[in-house]
Amino acid sequence: MATHEINIYGDIVLFKWMNDGSEFDRADLNNAIDNLDLQEGDELIYNINTFGGCTTTACSMYNKLKRVKNEKKITLTSRADGYCASSGVILLLAGDKKIGNKYLKPFVHNAWTWAMGDKNETKKAFEELDKVDNEIAELYATETTMSKDLALQIMNESRDLTVDECLQYGFYTELENVQIVENSIIFNSINKRNSQFRNINNNNMSEKNKETQKKDLWKQIENFFSGGKASNKIMFTAENMELDFYELEEDAMPEIGSKAKFDNRPAGESNDGVYIMASGDTYTFVGEELKSIEPKVEENAFEAENIALTETVANLKTEIENLKGEKETLNKRFTEAESIIKSFKDLEAPENKEVPREPNGKEKETEVSKVKSAIGNLKKTK
Repeated sequence: MATHEINIYGDIVLFKWMNDGSEFDRADLNNAIDNLDLQEGDELIYNINTFGGCTTTACSMYNKLKRVKNEKKITLTSRADGYCASSGVILLLAGDKKIGNKYLKPFVHNAWTWAMGDKNETKKAFEELDKVDNEIAELYATETTMSKDLALQIMNESRDLTVDECLQYGFYTELENVQIVENSIIFNSINKRNSQFRNINNNNMSEKNKETQKKDLWKQIENFFSGGKASNKIMFTAENMELDFYELEEDAMPEIGSKAKFDNRPAGESNDGVYIMASGDTYTFVGEELKSIEPKVEENAFEAENIALTETVANLKTEIENLKGEKETLNKRFTEAESIIKSFKDLEAPENKEVPREPNGKEKETEVSKVKSAIGNLKKTK
């Protein structure tokens, strides 16, 4: 049995805007896990150092960690390696073992966001935030021995959990021995940053975190706890771009009518609405709505299609030759028909305008015989 270790450091975001290590998204977690050779019985330790961020992403990562644990039959160990605040606590609770220390305590608070618009819009935002609070409290109650009501009470206080509370309720299952001199620069820096986070609702949050929260605002309201869903479906294109099916749970598969965004815009507004997925399927969008799914065409299917096209061309050539033959026959019949018509006209037309003459019996018999003969020939060509 082997032990593997990954780091979840930085602001938890839906999509990364920075590549300086200050942000961490679901794709980072996927890549970190995919690079591990996990075997049954192994232990995966993931170190957490985050001030929080997007709740949607945190829950998606929570689901990913749980799924890997069940599929690989491994042990998950979470470690508060730095600050573990807000949505970072969700990640902490995914572990079978939860390691903390007495200096860095989890920070919990009510869900928050920006809202703008008329009273109806702000009321809607309030109702959505209330749903988020209840869902997070239910998660705390599921993963710890803390009741939902107590979780809501502590979240409403916006504070650190004490070490005793962490051990009592199961936010920590054990403490590691970390030696820190309390008047050191490191310890003072931690305390200063803790103070900043406690005053988050008094506008002491960094500008960077404000921008991150602005980007995640509507995603949190519209996607995350709408209908009680814990996460949204992210799918990758062949070019490793992300399509966000924000109404789908992570385990669901898109179908006609599913809605998606690309780069926070309706998917149909980019790439002409056409995306070739990593699976080889082609998705076509109009606005946010998925209008068609064309399965990947295998090489043998191309070969079969070429054979069918070749046969079709050959059949068309044969049909063209048949039509040419029919055309010649029709031209011949048309010529004979003209001859018949001319014979009738000649039979009726007077030979001399000045002295009309009635043809004698022999002449009439001869002309009638010609017409009968022509009609007989025409019938034979049918």
